Amino acid sequence: MSMRAMGYGCEGAISKLSDAEPEAEGNRVWYRHDGLESWYLNGPLGLEQGFVIAEAPACAGTKVVTIAFDSQLVARLEDGDRDGLGDTIRLLDDANQVGLSYADLFVTDAQGKRLPAWFTLEMGQISIHVDDAGAVYPLEIDPLIMTQQAKLLASGGMTNDRLGYAVSISGDTALVGAPNLDGFWSAFVFVRNGAVWTEQAELSVVAPTYNYGTAVSLSGDTALVGAPYDDENAFHGGAAYVFVRNAGVWTQEAKLLASDAALDDLMGTSVSISGDTAILGAIYEDDKGSNAGSAYVFVRNAGVWTQQAKLSASDGAADDRFGTSVSVAGDTALLGAYLDDDKGSESGSAYVFVRNAGVWTQQAKLLANDGVVGDRFGTSVSLSGGTALVGAPNDDDKGSSSGSAYVFERNGSVWTQQGKLVASDGAASDFFGISVSLSGDAALVGAYVDDDKGNGSGSAYVFLRSGSSWTQQAKLVATDGAADDQFGLSVSLSGDTALVGAYQNDDQGSNSGSAYVYVVVPQSNGSSCVQGLQCVSGICVDGVCCDSVCGGGAADCMGCSVATGAAIDGTCSVAAAGTQCRASAGACDVAEACNGVSNTCPADSKAAAGTECRASAGACDVAEACNGTSNACPADTKVAAGTECRASAGACDVAEACNGTSNACPADTKVAAGTQCRASAGACDVAEACNGTSDACPADTKVAAGTECRASAGACDVAEACNGTSDACPADNKAAAGTECRASAGACDVAEACNGTSDACPADNKAAAGTECRASAGACDVAEACNGTSDACPADTKVAAGTECRASAGACDVAEACNGTSDACPADTKAAAGTECRASAGACDVAEACNGTSDACPADNKVAAGTQCRASAGACDVAEACNGTSDACPADNKATAGTECRASAGACDVAEACNGTSDACPADNKVAAGTECRASAGACDVAEACNGTSDACPADTKVAAGTECRASAGACDVAEACNGTSDACPADNKAAAGTECRASAGACDVAEACNGTSDACPVDTKVAAGTECRASAGACDVAEACNGTSDACPADNKVAAGTECRAAMGPCDVAESCNGNDSECPTDAVADVTKECRPSGGQR
Repeated sequence: MSMRAMGYGCEGAISKLSDAEPEAEGNRVWYRHDGLESWYLNGPLGLEQGFVIAEAPACAGTKVVTIAFDSQLVARLEDGDRDGLGDTIRLLDDANQVGLSYADLFVTDAQGKRLPAWFTLEMGQISIHVDDAGAVYPLEIDPLIMTQQAKLLASGGMTNDRLGYAVSISGDTALVGAPNLDGFWSAFVFVRNGAVWTEQAELSVVAPTYNYGTAVSLSGDTALVGAPYDDENAFHGGAAYVFVRNAGVWTQEAKLLASDAALDDLMGTSVSISGDTAILGAIYEDDKGSNAGSAYVFVRNAGVWTQQAKLSASDGAADDRFGTSVSVAGDTALLGAYLDDDKGSESGSAYVFVRNAGVWTQQAKLLANDGVVGDRFGTSVSLSGGTALVGAPNDDDKGSSSGSAYVFERNGSVWTQQGKLVASDGAASDFFGISVSLSGDAALVGAYVDDDKGNGSGSAYVFLRSGSSWTQQAKLVATDGAADDQFGLSVSLSGDTALVGAYQNDDQGSNSGSAYVYVVVPQSNGSSCVQGLQCVSGICVDGVCCDSVCGGGAADCMGCSVATGAAIDGTCSVAAAGTQCRASAGACDVAEACNGVSNTCPADSKAAAGTECRASAGACDVAEACNGTSNACPADTKVAAGTECRASAGACDVAEACNGTSNACPADTKVAAGTQCRASAGACDVAEACNGTSDACPADTKVAAGTECRASAGACDVAEACNGTSDACPADNKAAAGTECRASAGACDVAEACNGTSDACPADNKAAAGTECRASAGACDVAEACNGTSDACPADTKVAAGTECRASAGACDVAEACNGTSDACPADTKAAAGTECRASAGACDVAEACNGTSDACPADNKVAAGTQCRASAGACDVAEACNGTSDACPADNKATAGTECRASAGACDVAEACNGTSDACPADNKVAAGTECRASAGACDVAEACNGTSDACPADTKVAAGTECRASAGACDVAEACNGTSDACPADNKAAAGTECRASAGACDVAEACNGTSDACPVDTKVAAGTECRASAGACDVAEACNGTSDACPADNKVAAGTECRAAMGPCDVAESCNGNDSECPTDAVADVTKECRPSGGQR
């Protein structure tokens, strides 16, 4: 078979490649065509092929490389959606079996970004298509990064084993859980020798509980297996088992149980182990609310495990499911709470705890920066050093529940999100992130419902970190994957090895399950890489596998890729002249470049002192210049505050000055509108003010003619007005003498007049004090007089309200008084008819009232004799009545002591009687609880007793049906029981004749039976001595017989060793003898083939 690149270009514009001679470099051969280099590598997986495209061809669209195969094999494109685009080419032989595969297409640009790529197959020619949108050339097409090393199956695997539901790998050891649905729960250990994996042990326990093996974790020679439905400390409280390996043999070291286990906690749903520390999730634990969840930490000391701590979220709440996923590394633990609600219902979270001197404290709570409702962030977690990986399988970036995973990095004690991982080909319902694993700078993420190999076949993705950037490196799918395998539900990563579970794979029966092992295929020098683990050399420099560490510094002049100045990719050399080796560290630092001769970077140099490094950004900004020693431009400085940056343009313009902080001169401002810019020159001149928009002061104006310019200085002064032309106000004038200047202000005020010279009106004069100014108008009105100071006559006043103006003429006559408002005394009135005029003197005296016409009160009356004056106050009190003569009610009387006041209300109620002193009947009492109120009428009748609260005796009850009322008197006597309705016990019955009452105790014991009349079982009898109890099982077995006294058949005996059991059938047959152990005669054998069986009869 031969395989060669034929053409290169863009869709619809493919050019034939130029001829090229092979160039060998180690185990790699190059063909350097124009625009395209192809290589072939004789590596650990056989022949590999790849391509390097140095620069984009002069055509638009998807880039294409065509490959021709000359072979007897037939190419087939794996194209699940039948769109003509696939990810794998299979080469089939005449039997339709796969002979070769061309798969794992992986294309990256110069920055390590993976590019979309796919295969097509037309007329036997394979084409590789690459979408280079946004790519930085050169591009490398390398169809292989990880390869499937093994498929792990359990010995004796069967239907519903679900092997691979949980997986963990540590070095060359893999642990795979098999929580079989049918009750055969287990976990299996596999080990690698070279590249071969074999099953080493099955980790089983006595009476395992349902779902033992749901969660597993491995650390060196210690395995941890979760059993969340274990019932030892509480029903479904949960547990986990610890196993250790010694010289290849695994034994159970401990069973871990929570100190406070409770119903349905399910501890062991998730497990993780690191050295001597184990952590177990209990997702339905209730300390922080129903199903809030918690986790338990156990530690090992000299082989003994003890609980060290119980972890709960500081803000835990009901249904958070804290502990759904757990991971521990050293003194740090990471725990998922996938139904936490901080970013919306079921958005999820994860918590970091750290240990110091045996004490665990919460260090951080991790949330996705873009978390939303239903993401379920925290479904899976993994921890490696100071890096955390958290799965969010229901994230929707690539479609509903396409999934994602988030990377967090710790700096000191602060955790920040470093990246978000999504599958390059993610789609709705892939559930990428259902499982995650982290090992150093490598991450493995499961997508168990991905459809590449059929609905729900599943996949897993490998990501690598370079610096702080993560890029997808590979997509793993099972070579024999099929629909519903759910490959990727569990994943684990250790160094360069990945382990992926496919718990519904059907190789050993429906859902028997399996696990797949993948290893990184080391690449030869010159291949693109992100981590050293991808390289045969173990060294990744400048994005390619390198033959040495190649300087190892950021500022040297050595490179290992053409892009960094090396002669060829993968071979370290002095960088080409002009290759930058030290970037500028600031505006005043000069970037240095290699000179093509030295492997060291030139000395660091600075920009010359005085070189402007920051121009002035405005009238108030100072331009800065380098000082010749510092990398950085001096701090940005401003013109000093108060420095004028714009002069005034007129009387109404303001000069601007810098504020010391801004680059620009403040905006041009004017004097505020209304600010005076020309003062008034007299009372009739107007002062001018700025208008807020113009630089100049407005023209000079006068006060309008007729405008008052001098106000009157008093009642006898005349006001003056401007004439419209003069700045000054006219001369001052007075009012003529005799002009009234103040009118009389009231009945007690005198009017005044001007004197012709004074501005003011003469002083105000008043009428003399005592001069009457208002006469009295009636008996309730007061006369008023001037007070000598007030203008007005005092207010009209009345006699004070309440002052009597007509006296009372009797008990039913009302005295009249002034009301304070009316001048006259009110009319004569009587007390209203019915108004009480004599109060009652006691309970038997009648109060008298006025009749409304008479001044006097009526005569005194008493209550009629016999009228009740005191009602009974209770069942034991007597009512009293008036006698018709006395004011008072007779003395209070009680019922005679012993008089019944409450009759008995039933068999359990006591009758009460008065005590002669109290009004009330004593409290209602009941017969004491337990006092029998109805006797038992037979063995099946219950005697009833009062309950202390009810009046009536409880209803008549019988002994419960089935309650024994006559015990069995022997093995052949039947115990009788009540029927629940009758008072009496049923008649005595015996076991039916022939009923077995003593079972045979052995082959030589006779079973006894009842005779139907006796209570006791007949005496024990034995099989007669000599009766055969075990037949001979063969020619070398002796038949045994009972001895008449023992229950058991004698021990099995064999014919004595050496006793002949088969005679020789001829000279070439050997007689066989019993060996004293086996029942059968040994297999018939022939004599030694060298033994003569008939002497020679002569020669012919």
